[in-house]
Order: sequence, then structure tokens, then C-alpha cells
Amino acid sequence: MSLVFILLAVMLQQMIQASQEPACHMNDLTALKGFTKCLEQDIGGWNWSSSNCCSFTGITCDNSSVIYGRVVGLELGNKRLTGTICESLVGLEQFRILNLSLNSLHGKIPANLFRFRNLEVLDLSNNYLVGPLPSAIHLPSIKYLDLSKNYFSSFISMQFCTSSSHIQYLDLARNFFGEGSIYLENCTSLQYVFLNGNGLSGTFPENLFRLQHSDGSLPDVFGRLRKLESFSASSNRLTGLLPASLVNSAPLLRIDLHNNSLDGPIRINCSAMAQVTSLHLGSNNFQGPVPASLSSCQSLTVLHLARNKLGGVVPFEFRNLHALEFLSLGNTSINNISTALDILQHCKNLTILDLGLNFYQEEMPSNVNLQFTSLTALIFHFIT
Repeated sequence: MSLVFILLAVMLQQMIQASQEPACHMNDLTALKGFTKCLEQDIGGWNWSSSNCCSFTGITCDNSSVIYGRVVGLELGNKRLTGTICESLVGLEQFRILNLSLNSLHGKIPANLFRFRNLEVLDLSNNYLVGPLPSAIHLPSIKYLDLSKNYFSSFISMQFCTSSSHIQYLDLARNFFGEGSIYLENCTSLQYVFLNGNGLSGTFPENLFRLQHSDGSLPDVFGRLRKLESFSASSNRLTGLLPASLVNSAPLLRIDLHNNSLDGPIRINCSAMAQVTSLHLGSNNFQGPVPASLSSCQSLTVLHLARNKLGGVVPFEFRNLHALEFLSLGNTSINNISTALDILQHCKNLTILDLGLNFYQEEMPSNVNLQFTSLTALIFHFIT
């Protein structure tokens, strides 16, 4: 009797679970079948003998009374998918999340995929998708958009943030947008923006924040972005000075502008940017001495100033950078190696120190007692 009771209990539990699971809407089932026709292999965990797509791998359905059984999430990242993205996905009218990242999808994105009113997360990164991107993008609920590491070759339209004003995370890095500007007007909710590795040149970006005509350098408008925490525009062809609003932006935690042609002195206002943790300005044309004022950025863990036209000595005040873990001053023409090492040994969390291609005609100090307690890598290449 006990065995029969257990079997009945298990069957009852299964019936209860089945009754609680939303039944897949037929329109969504049709859309998903069309989606697979453009793929070059079957998707593991998708069983077409079942008409309930809500049980498929990577599918999330809504169980509320309003849109019961509608597909709201399709998450198939890193599933080794090949093929193209079918127009049939437009049939998933209640989409909130679409993640097809880390696959081998190719071809163009259906234009209507950028017109979902409920879509909050769109991640198509790390594929072989090509552009241009649609000229009209209307994603009024989008918060997270990642199109990085593809082969897109055109510009986001200047109306993008007008119709998608809630976007917080935007990653367009490692594409082929090339010359010209990326138009992102009224993006006042942005917290993270990554545009690096696109070969951008010219005015950058002229209409990003509803600007008047700028002079071709980074626009002085970062004060309007009161939620921006990370700004990356490395490996482009940017020129000119660091704008005042950028180096006084209190919310910014990370700045990455390496591998450009920016110039002038490095003037970071550490009083305003008290929380900045990472500053990567390497491979530019910055001039002047290594700024002692950076020692007031007490939260800095990464400071990369290598391959610039800096000079002088390591500032005495750098001994106060107690949080610093990575420091690169390589190829900056600084001098006085004994003083540099004596100062930097007081950075007790320093693990990687690059001072290569400096201190010409100087010798390593031989009679000093240095105490680099956390150092794991010390770079002094090509010292003569």
C-alpha cells in the first residue's frame, strides 16, 4: 500500500505542476518553428512532439492572467547556433528578453526586431552579424543593448534615445562603424556606454547629447549624464583635450580612452571624481609631467598612462595611492628610478608595475631596501 501511495503522490504532484505550467500560445509556437528553419542545426531541449514551447530550453513564458502563456524570454546564449535570425521572431509579440550572444549567427538583423515595445534586454554580441543597422529603432522599454563584437557598419540613428529613453547599458564595441559619428540623442539614462574598437573619427559624437556643432573633439557635455558610471571609447581616432565635464563627472567609476590621439595635460579633478577606480589613458599624446593631483583619487585601482608624452619624475604624492593595484608609466620619458621605486613601494596593494622604456642612461639602485609587499610583476624592459 505504501508503494502505491507514493506512486499516486508522485503522479498527483506531476499533474499539479503540469496544471501550473503555462500553455504555449500558438502564435509563439509558430514563430519559434519559423526561427529554427533559419538555423543550421536543431536546438537541444526543443521537442516538437510537444506543443508546449514553454517547456523548451531557454524559453520563459509569462504565467500572469494578463498575457498567460506568452513567450517573454528567449535565452540561447553560447549554444553553438549557426545560421541567420529569421523574421519570424517578430511573432513573439510579448518579448522582454532576447539573448543570442556567443553563437555563430550571420547575416542581417530583421529590421522589425528593433521595434518591440516590451523588449528590455537585447544581446546579440559575439556573432558574425552584419549591418547596416535599421534607420528607425523603436524600443521604448529597452534597458540593456549589446551588439558588440559583430560586423555592423553603419550608425545608430539620432532618434534612438528619443524612442528608447530608458536605455542604461549600451555596448557597440568591436564593430566597423568607421568614419563619421554615432548618433544617440537624449541618452540621459545611460550608465554604461562602450564604443571602443570601431575606428571612429571626426566629431565624436556630434549629436550624442543634443549638441550644437562641436569642434571635432570629445564634446563637453558629460555633466548631463548624471548616471553614467563607465565610459569607453578606446581604439578610435579621437583628438583634442579631455573635456571639463568628463574630468569633473562625479558618477564615473571607469574611463577608458586608450589608443586615440588625445592631447594636452591630464587634468582629472579627484575632488569631484572621488569614486573613480580605473583610468586608462595610455597610447595618446598627453603632455606635461605625470600629474601629482591623481594621488587624490584614493579609490584608483588601475592607472594606465603608458605611451604618452609625459615626463618628469613619479610624484611624491603617489605614495598615498593605497588602493592602487596596477600602474603603467611605460614609455613616458620619466626619470630618476631610485626616487620612483622609493615612492611606489608605499603603494601596498600594487601588484603590477610597468616602468619600461624610461630612465635612459640610469642604473638600477643597488643599495636600497625596497618593500614591495604585494608586487607580482615589475617591468623594466629596454633600460640602457
